[in-house]
Amino acid sequence: MDSAGIPWYSTGTVNLTQGSSNVAGVGTNWVNAGLKVGDIFTIDKSRLYQITAINSNTSLSLQEAYQGATGTAQVYFVIRNFAGTMQAQIAAQVSELVNKYESYIDTELKQITGPAGPTSFPYRGTWATGRSYNGLDVVQYGNQLYMALYGHTSTSANAPGATGTAWTQLTFDASFPATEAAISVLANSGAKNIIPNNGPISETTNGVSFVKDSSGVVTVHGTATSNVVFRLDAFELAQGEKYILSGCPPNGSVDKFILFCRQEPYSSANPRFDDTGNTITFTSAGGMHIAGILVTAGTTMNNSTFRPMLRNANIRDSTYVPFGKTNSQLTEITRDIGDTGWITDLDATLPYSYRKKNGITYVINAGELKQGFNANVYNNVILLPPEYRPKVPIYFLSPSAPANILCFGRVSPDGYIAFRPSVDIPAGTGIALNISFPV
Repeated sequence: MDSAGIPWYSTGTVNLTQGSSNVAGVGTNWVNAGLKVGDIFTIDKSRLYQITAINSNTSLSLQEAYQGATGTAQVYFVIRNFAGTMQAQIAAQVSELVNKYESYIDTELKQITGPAGPTSFPYRGTWATGRSYNGLDVVQYGNQLYMALYGHTSTSANAPGATGTAWTQLTFDASFPATEAAISVLANSGAKNIIPNNGPISETTNGVSFVKDSSGVVTVHGTATSNVVFRLDAFELAQGEKYILSGCPPNGSVDKFILFCRQEPYSSANPRFDDTGNTITFTSAGGMHIAGILVTAGTTMNNSTFRPMLRNANIRDSTYVPFGKTNSQLTEITRDIGDTGWITDLDATLPYSYRKKNGITYVINAGELKQGFNANVYNNVILLPPEYRPKVPIYFLSPSAPANILCFGRVSPDGYIAFRPSVDIPAGTGIALNISFPV
């Protein structure tokens, strides 16, 4: 795992000599990956060595001489010191930005009152009726800051922003919004966009080509001979949470093209789509959702660019970013389970093979369905042993179900891999399966 937010780093291999403190890397990237002095180096996860120098991307030094047998092309692991992890770096950057945020507020309040005025003001939290406020008190109201012009008791008639108000809104210079946006991105650690991205995809259907790049941006071109849908991926949304969908290019409409996010099974009474190039906000009923692009019959797309993004409505920064794991996902500690070779289970409803390598479970199918699938319900077909199971539910789309049939997949923490097809699928049908997930 190469991410700076995950404790283990093991890209490439190493050459070691017994009695030497020098480590030579092959295919390693130690400087660029951010390894630090104080990180821990190990071959067998039992004998640990502290790193004292990162000399280059392919050379590092240990505090004591290597005690194991001399060898080449050996698998290794580096345990990151917390001070060098992504979370620590993010925390430091957020702290710096918050200090700037507070500095902007203090500077602007000085400008409001003049050089001889006070340098700080009592902050009274969120404004509410029935409270006594003094002149120069500061409150939050409607995601804005207001300062009281004189002492008064609050009522709905003199709320901030009302006609004849007792308040004045505090405004900030042009650099403040940029700081606020930076805090939002850092605090979410790249996890703002929750539409999964399983890599580049190219697909041409009904006269329209869809090309999705590695960052999740989709370019659409051609004239649709009939309605065509390009499905992005399946995922689960929390019940009662508000979300914002964005990324449709301008000039879209429901009779031309849309970017959609819809709950499954689909209900026409509850659509979620962006067709204006702006955004749509909705409250989720929970459960499985799917995002995609619809181009209607007769519509011509001229290399139109979609930037599909679904974010929690509490994140106000609308700048597009690719899909990213949440902080909680990044900081999960991988179970220390030895890697395994392929294991095949031919007795399952869908015969399959599985293995684990570097904390990742890989599953592929090895046969056809032994019994049929029922439509619109999850059918448990595979059961993984405990050490191969994910910590949270994993959702995916079956990459190859029978033609024109949408088949959702789910891997549960209890080990079951289940499928839910849009129509009944009989026994003997081939379902392609090739998935991986952290354990």
